[in-house]
Amino acid sequence: MIKQMISNCRLLAILLMSMVLMASCNKDSTVVAEDAYEGLPKTSVEKRDEMIKSGADWLAKQQRDTGNWGQFQGDVGIAALTVRALNKVNPVKYKKEIDKGLELILSRQIKEGKNKGAFQSALVGRFLNYNTAISIMMLNDIDPKKYSKEIKMGQDFITGLQFKVEKDVQNFGAIGYGSQIRGDLSNTQYALQALVETGVPKDSPVYLRVKKFLLRTQNPDGGAAYGVGDVSEGKSEIVRVGDDEYHKSYGSMSYALIKCMIYLDLKKGDKSLDAAFNWVVNNYTLEENPGLKTVADPAKGFEGIYYYFHTFAKSLHLYGVDEIPLKDGRKVDWRAELIDRLADLQKDKSFWYNDIKDRWGEVDSNLCTAYALLTLCETR
Repeated sequence: MIKQMISNCRLLAILLMSMVLMASCNKDSTVVAEDAYEGLPKTSVEKRDEMIKSGADWLAKQQRDTGNWGQFQGDVGIAALTVRALNKVNPVKYKKEIDKGLELILSRQIKEGKNKGAFQSALVGRFLNYNTAISIMMLNDIDPKKYSKEIKMGQDFITGLQFKVEKDVQNFGAIGYGSQIRGDLSNTQYALQALVETGVPKDSPVYLRVKKFLLRTQNPDGGAAYGVGDVSEGKSEIVRVGDDEYHKSYGSMSYALIKCMIYLDLKKGDKSLDAAFNWVVNNYTLEENPGLKTVADPAKGFEGIYYYFHTFAKSLHLYGVDEIPLKDGRKVDWRAELIDRLADLQKDKSFWYNDIKDRWGEVDSNLCTAYALLTLCETR
């Protein structure tokens, strides 16, 4: 009996020691999440994981003493995006940077008044919807129970931004930057993702209104531009087909359209979602943000390229497709091609930035690197 007890104690000690060693391995390892997709070649997996490791290590070292990142000091949205990326890569290894960033981000939530619940940058009034959507998704990733109050306040702020007057054909159902000037698909996709991920019930009327906006945003070719009517702010050219006139569909917004449709539970076989995916088949590329390039400005296709990569990967992951059937008959593994593309663009094997077109903040290597890390996580 005593021998048996001693034997059991030894087994327990061995088990405990094994757990300690496993925890130590996880602490030192950068990529802790397992692949849900097992079809990637081994070389692609190794290349991806090395980029994630080097990119996250570089990004962690860029944190300012204030807890922030980037050239745009006080931009809580970049801080939240960065914390979210580091948390997805390895919450143990980057705990110090995550906690310091969290402290800053939480201090920026407005507790009362007109914009109660919003996360405010030092540049007052800028990007309230983006800041808030990214921040509550990040808080939900880290600890939804602990931060339930902050998340709920953020949800209420975002839903309060939605345009609710049906006679406003251009904006009804959309969400904008944080004012009631106009809504757009970019702000709406971030807002919708945040509401879905943080658990706003699917019977909320906010979703039906968003759906109506999306269907008005979709172009005859199945893709989408920035919004309904003349709100594209020069982002894409005007297309005229017969009696139809609309802003040319382009990559980041067309993939955003797919992502939003899936969040609203549209399924394959729905004519709107099928038309949007058909746009992907006809316009697939990772060389540029398709649809933006013009004859006068060929480099325009690089505008928002890292935003594009992130939206591209997220939407295709949600759509549940591993290979894209192209119009020439080929099938491409979008994950493998995306990994190769990001490997080509990585600077000094550590970070990314847009050195071709400075627009939408992509001159900031912190922002681009956070986008790249989140993009690579979507290839798992």
